[in-house]
Amino acid sequence: MITVSYFNLYQAVKGLPETPSEGKWLNKTLEISSIVGADPHLIEEEVWKELTRELQTEGHSLVPITHNLIDVLWAGGRPQRPANLVLPLEIKYTGCSTQEKLIRLRENLQEENVFMIVLTALDEVAYLYNLRGSDIEYNPVFFSYGVVTMTEAVVFVNNTQLTTQTNEALNEANINVKPYQDLERYITQQLDVNTGKVWISNHSSHAVTQLVPRERRLTKLSPVALMKAVKNEVEIKGMEACHIRDATALCRYFAWLEKEASKGTQTEISAAEQLHKYRQELDEFVGLSFSTISSEIYLCDSGAQYRDGTTDVTRTVHFGTPTDFERECFTRVLKGLINVATCVFPSKIKGNCLDSLARVCLWEVGLDYGHGTGHGIGMYLNVHEGPMGVSWRSYPDDPGLQLGMFLSDEPGYYEDGKFGIRIEISLGW
Repeated sequence: MITVSYFNLYQAVKGLPETPSEGKWLNKTLEISSIVGADPHLIEEEVWKELTRELQTEGHSLVPITHNLIDVLWAGGRPQRPANLVLPLEIKYTGCSTQEKLIRLRENLQEENVFMIVLTALDEVAYLYNLRGSDIEYNPVFFSYGVVTMTEAVVFVNNTQLTTQTNEALNEANINVKPYQDLERYITQQLDVNTGKVWISNHSSHAVTQLVPRERRLTKLSPVALMKAVKNEVEIKGMEACHIRDATALCRYFAWLEKEASKGTQTEISAAEQLHKYRQELDEFVGLSFSTISSEIYLCDSGAQYRDGTTDVTRTVHFGTPTDFERECFTRVLKGLINVATCVFPSKIKGNCLDSLARVCLWEVGLDYGHGTGHGIGMYLNVHEGPMGVSWRSYPDDPGLQLGMFLSDEPGYYEDGKFGIRIEISLGW
């Protein structure tokens, strides 16, 4: 039996100077020589190692638990995990076949002298095999794993999710399909018949990482992450085209909103629904890329998923008379956005080097904002995509900005309980 009174919730904004890490917070909270249990499937290997190190400094230990306590609390009443249809994405959108991607990936395996790579990031599996799904709202991915050796490529997925068309595409690309739950068995079998090393992303879970003995493990960023981040010519054209179409929906929406605002009959929800309606009418529309965020003054942060790309855009408007301070804040945010958008910089520069350009106009008058300035954007994939980004925080895996990448440019300023300003565009090189 689980006693709720024993629970003490830890809530904080991670990354801020005043926010302690989970390990430091636990060290202050726990009794002497405590044992901390955690679900190894939900924590990245690097995070697990860091948490272990922090706890050990105070004599505590971290151990994996077999049964997730939240699963126990559900007591059999938990809804089934989504298992929606998985569909192939045509080469007219991807610009590169699965076979071509596998050739590039295997070249990376040879360079690192490993015989196999395990893919655990859902967007990497979807990208590599040119498949899309809808198991996670707003993200066209599906629950899966991928494994590639020098002679075989496997996708681990619920077979009932695959259509006839999907199976045909996988067969044509020589991709084997195995049950989602068979990953551990497959890795064990491969380790038994091969003597080489296995590449596992440093962002994989502790549970998956521990399937491979430490001495046979290459733990570093997956090469698929960089392949995915650098768009090819077809993907670039698709991203440009979908942003132009998306802009027409936004123009229609703000024209409609300007007329409706004076009537006082619309809510933030009804307005967001109207924007969704305009987007639904566009070619290649699939769904939203995240739930629309609305606020006052009137800040609208929205985006959509199209078969040829993903959008993320924010505009802030005022339907009355802004104060001088609001006007100044908006102007300084806009100047910061323009600074980043027009900056000329050498290839491979790290994204955090651009962050101060977005903030300097706010800093001049003692203002700032707490979030990052920009993130990578997927091509009909996750609207937030790594491994690069623009922020005051460093990105350990940032390969440097280069041609073919798409990032958001979204400085802002916010007064708690009063107003928020953000302007966001997408940048492509």
